[in-house]
This record gives sequence, C-alpha cells and structure tokens, in this order.
Amino acid sequence: MSGFSCKKKKKKDEPVLVTCDYSVTNMLSGIGNNIIIPRFANLTQTTLALKTEAASFVTQLDSASLVNLQKKFNTAYLSYQKVGMFNFGPALTNGFNMRERMNVFPVSLATYDMYMNNGNTQPTQNINATVGFPAIEYLIFGNVDSVLAEFTTGSQAANRKTYLVNLTDYLHQLSSTVYNAWIPSGGNYIATFVADGGNSVGSPLSLLVNELNFDFETLKNFKYKIPLGKFDAGIVQPDKVEGYYSGTSVALSAANADAIYKLYLGVAESGADGEGLHDYLVCLDAYYQTEDVSLASTINSQLALIYSKILAIPDPMSATLYSNKQVIDDAHTEMQIAVPLIKREMTAAMGVQISYTDNDGD
Repeated sequence: MSGFSCKKKKKKDEPVLVTCDYSVTNMLSGIGNNIIIPRFANLTQTTLALKTEAASFVTQLDSASLVNLQKKFNTAYLSYQKVGMFNFGPALTNGFNMRERMNVFPVSLATYDMYMNNGNTQPTQNINATVGFPAIEYLIFGNVDSVLAEFTTGSQAANRKTYLVNLTDYLHQLSSTVYNAWIPSGGNYIATFVADGGNSVGSPLSLLVNELNFDFETLKNFKYKIPLGKFDAGIVQPDKVEGYYSGTSVALSAANADAIYKLYLGVAESGADGEGLHDYLVCLDAYYQTEDVSLASTINSQLALIYSKILAIPDPMSATLYSNKQVIDDAHTEMQIAVPLIKREMTAAMGVQISYTDNDGD
C-alpha cells in the first residue's frame, strides 16, 4: 500500500488523534466505487441467476435441476458474504434491514413448518429466521434423501414450490434495491457516502468502520463462538453453524473474512490495489503498544492469519466440531485477538466512536 507524509501520532495515553495529510473522501470514493458498488452488483447478478434457476426447478423437479439450483445458491450465498459489512444507508431503508432479512441463521424450523402448513408463502410477511439465504438453503438441502419428494409428493409440496420461488424473488428484489440506491443512475447514495470526510457519529467513515466491526463480530460470534459451545458450557452446537444444510460453513466464513480483509486494505473487486483503512492508519502513524510497532501492519497480519486459520478447517464445520474442534477454536482465538485491534485501537486512532452495543464480552 502507498505511504504518506504524516505527523506523529500522540502518545498512547492521549485519546485524541493527530490528523495527517490524507483525503478520507478520496479513500471513501475508492471504497464506494471499486468495492461496495461492484460487490452489490455481483450480489444482484447472482441472486437473479438463483431466482431464474428456482423458477426452472419447480417446473422440472428432477435431480439435474436440483443440482443446478444448489450450485446457483452456493454462488449467491458466497456473494452475500462480501456485502454484510455494508449494512447502512440503502441497506437500512425502504422498511427492511438487509442483514436481518438476508442472513439470520439458524432457521426457525417450528415457525417455518407452521408457515408451510398454513400457506404463509409471502416472505415480506414472515419473520427473519424464515427468509433469506438460510431459509432457501433449508428448502433445497434440508433433507438430502427426500428434497425432491418434498417438492413433488409431500403434503406441503405446493407451498414449498411457491415459497421457494417467492423467497428467491424477494432476495433478488432486496439485492437490486440496495444496489440501485448506491449507483449514480439510481438513488446515488455514493454521492452521500463520499461527501463527508469527517469522523463524527453517522458520518460515512463512522458508518463504514462500525459496520466492519459489527460484521467481524458476527463472524466471530455467530459463525464460531456459538457453534463452539462457548455460551453452552463447551457443548458444541453443530446445528447453529452458518451453511449447516449445504455443508459450506467454512467456505462462507472464509469468503466473509477475505472480504473484510480486502476492504481493510482497499483492494478493489477487480483486484486493483486501492486506498483503504490500512492506508489511513499508516498516515496517522498509529502504533500498537510500543511506538516501533505499526498498528496498520499488526491488523494486516492478524486478518491474514485469521483467513489462513479458517482455510485450515475442513468442511462441513458441523462434523469438524466433533472430529477436530481445536482447529475451529484456533481460528476463533485469532479472531478474539483481532477484536481489540480493530474495535478499540483502530477506532481510537481514527477518532471514530463505536455506536453499536454487544454483550458477549468480546
């Protein structure tokens, strides 16, 4: 990443940062145009492909069409992992919360079954734990031996077909709505995102940093800490992993971790090296614990280590929780180390206040 001519950061015990000759608006412009918008464009494209394949599946109802549908689903779900950290602005308008409508897991099976029995097949009217990617996953992977039967001869077959089509359509609608709100030819939220280079609560930088942290803690807590049983006396909870029915938990969390890492570095979806939060920390000359240890480099190394630890976990994670729990715990431990780095040290250096609350003790 490029370097800058900057002032020295204040001593560790002084809470107020020193500014440097750095354009936050230019950084946000690069992130918005080269990372956020392309990622939402990809999500819109992959959910459209999923929607199209779902419509085809309910007419063909054979093994080949099911396999094609599952592949389109996996591709779309991976694309979602890249946008969870942008749950602000357009993602919180029009009466929905993107994260809550797209990826609440595990599925509430009792409510789900009640909906199917009662014909509640309109996603807009149903609770978060029965819509989004996890709900679609349950429909098309839920019972490997009888998925086709449930869509053909099962007592709820008609409702399942209707709900699958409606769920995939709803998912694409949400994706398209957020994407169109960002782009200049649509709602042009990108102009708002790059207009303010400050760090006050509600500023684009504050929103970005807060949601990056929130998404990272979602990765750490919901995708690792809860399944590891750290809230349940160490008793593993395999059915609470993300991607439980498709067996893609590790692939999903790896995509999530990689997306966070590339956002931090400012790496565009094209692969081009741009400006990110790392560059801003370099300019601020922020250090960690001692003045000869760069905070920017420390976070860089930690995020890279986390990604490598995740890749070392065999999928499905639900099985690995029993066969090799330690390798999952190792990844979680490295995530715990990263939390104070990005949630306390990075935000303090940038003068950004964490405005969300959590009760997990980090």
